Amino acid sequence: MNFKLWIVLAFINLAFAKTEMFDLYSSGYQSFYACSGYLEGIATFCGPDSPYQYEACTCGNKNMRASFMACVKAMYADDSSLVDFFVNGCSENFAIELTKKDFEDSYDYYLEHAVDVSNDADFNMTEVIDYPVVIDPDTCKVWLASYKQFLGNYNNSYWLGIGLTSFWAAVLLMATVYNWTIYLFPSLNKKLVGPITNKIRKYITIPAIGRRRAEVKPMYGIFDALLPTRGESVIIGSFTIVCTVFCAWNIKPVEGDTIFGSVQESISRQIAVRTGILASAYMPLLILFAGRNNFLQWLTRWKFSTFIMFHRWIGRIAFILVTIHSIGYSITFTANYKLYMKDTYVIWGFIATISAGFIVLQGLLQLRRNWYEIFLIIHIILAALFIGGAWLHVVDLGYVAFYYACVGVWVLDRVIRFGRLFAFGFPMADVELFSDETFKVTVPKPSYWKSIPGGHAFVHFLRPSCFWQSHPFTFTNSAETENEIVLYIKIKGGLSHGLYQHLAGLPGRTTKMRVGIEGPYGESAPAKHYDNAVFIAGGNGIPGIYSEAWSLAQKSKNNDKIINLIWIIRDSKSLEWFSNELRLLKDTRINTTVYITKPNLDIESSDGEKKEKEDGNSVLSYESKLSHIIFKYGRPSLEDIVKEQVEESRGSTAFVTCGNPIMVDDLRYFVSQNLHPEKRVDFFEQLQVWA
Repeated sequence: MNFKLWIVLAFINLAFAKTEMFDLYSSGYQSFYACSGYLEGIATFCGPDSPYQYEACTCGNKNMRASFMACVKAMYADDSSLVDFFVNGCSENFAIELTKKDFEDSYDYYLEHAVDVSNDADFNMTEVIDYPVVIDPDTCKVWLASYKQFLGNYNNSYWLGIGLTSFWAAVLLMATVYNWTIYLFPSLNKKLVGPITNKIRKYITIPAIGRRRAEVKPMYGIFDALLPTRGESVIIGSFTIVCTVFCAWNIKPVEGDTIFGSVQESISRQIAVRTGILASAYMPLLILFAGRNNFLQWLTRWKFSTFIMFHRWIGRIAFILVTIHSIGYSITFTANYKLYMKDTYVIWGFIATISAGFIVLQGLLQLRRNWYEIFLIIHIILAALFIGGAWLHVVDLGYVAFYYACVGVWVLDRVIRFGRLFAFGFPMADVELFSDETFKVTVPKPSYWKSIPGGHAFVHFLRPSCFWQSHPFTFTNSAETENEIVLYIKIKGGLSHGLYQHLAGLPGRTTKMRVGIEGPYGESAPAKHYDNAVFIAGGNGIPGIYSEAWSLAQKSKNNDKIINLIWIIRDSKSLEWFSNELRLLKDTRINTTVYITKPNLDIESSDGEKKEKEDGNSVLSYESKLSHIIFKYGRPSLEDIVKEQVEESRGSTAFVTCGNPIMVDDLRYFVSQNLHPEKRVDFFEQLQVWA
């Protein structure tokens, strides 16, 4: 194959492309490249001394233009619209001003002066000629078919890329319509019961793939993963199928292909083009799904953790597409691999591909769970390398607008995040350590800042060792003053362990510390629309659940809604740091039960029951102070709780939960297995699992 023609193909947009954001190759492009390529292979019209080279020769040399018009007429009976395209193209790309009549006259010139060189044994195609040559109509049609398939694949890939984005637009639209309909017309939701609805909800929309969603699914250690729900899996599976079909649609060889030397090269190139464009087309969504200030959260009423889950899965698919894209081009460029690897755009494409691979590897659950801060920093660097590399890879190929959108989305999210931080200010917070297990952080808030019951905020502790870190925590309004919020943080590793070491050596294990608050994020579960609202919290999951129950009680004072709050804790240490909030429940209509799962039963109370012994008689003391709360000992049966609440409810029941992942998953399962044929039963998970 003519090496000059190969270069033309590799940089096809640079030669004759419009300056629009996206280039779609019309019949004008296809016929121009087909006829120009065909003529370059049979004769030389413009030599080294000619001012016109390659495609410009078609416009500037009257003999090539004449032969070119004959080729076009062999392809299309009506060439009037094509001639307009050629006139504009010659002017815009090569500054050669021609008229429509010039092209039409060129064909007449061809009819009068064309020479048949096909049977001339003495004809040397490398020598410059000054006459048109007779074209072979059948060969012209093969060239056109080759370019229709080759350039048409760019067009198809662009529209199929829009189709992938449209897939998510359809999913998001359905979620938006459903969730807002339920929110605005709650009575309609109560009517969605019965055998068909309940089977869909029991087997698809509520449960996890197995029984675990919040809890890690063991997969040989390094491959441990968080699995989506069955409903989410249907969406991911459907997207994967659509993506696979789109990758293969209309990918086929052309008999007698004039562009590629083999079927393997042709198919490899087509697949490489297709997968590269598909990955680029939905890349902005990938970035948007990962943003804290993703407007789609408000639109769909989905949680941030749901979008993060979709972000991970479509990111993995994007990596597969990018890898196939790179392999496809490597196969196509085999003969000149070293030459092409020197091109800047190829180098940046290689960097982007390698970065994508490392993103997938370092995004494994074990790594991001155990070294989250390191993961996050590396993730951002690699993502920037990928976006930057992909940008520079396609900047001259017509698809850079997708990466404009990526950067725009990322920058906007950061601007909003910094805006939230500075708008809240950086107040001094009271930080107190309780029982070596929990921090209580009390933060003054601006008057404009409205708390979201069940919401969360990202907190920066402005210490030299960790000021750049931000972690999400649920909060509740202070039980003591109106202008403060309180966060309860369980001591784990990393940031919380560093704070523990700092406070453990201080008098009273308390201090003041400047903090930054970014939020609030999230929203309350729609429990207010149900006749029976059951709030179940485990351990440090109580703040958000408590605030939702409290808010609902304040809003439903004048109706007969039943509100139950169940808190499951390991021992009475948790009562120490949350007792103020529990005392406030005394004059509310919230029925509160506290389960202590592992008490030390060696104190006997007046009623003959064994009570927990900690610091003398702490449980007895709390029971006397919190007489409005029912205390139970031992691990509760979530299944029995669900059955009892559903059966005793006079109407619909909402279960709202936050706590350790096993508890949340068990409750999800038992709710899915105990849907009532006449009363609506729903499950709302407020546990945000994204790391």
